[in-house]
Amino acid sequence: MAIIKEQGGDYGLQKLFGTAGAVAFGPIAGLLVDAEESGGKRGGDDYTAVIVIYFCLRAASAAAILGLGLVRNFFLKK
Repeated sequence: MAIIKEQGGDYGLQKLFGTAGAVAFGPIAGLLVDAEESGGKRGGDDYTAVIVIYFCLRAASAAAILGLGLVRNFFLKK
């Protein structure tokens, strides 16, 4: 919250986009699992595609946060 206030961000807008992302990507993840299940030879649910996409999005998020310099500013203040 302190970073949002410091940078002049809007907390409500961030919550809105977070909720919209959860609503949009939940069914997409389900479709990916169903597509892998029908095309896979092992049988059962295969969550590999969902896990790989999750990892890629988390890595992109971490890179964006490091690119903003917020982490460096946080540690330099102390």
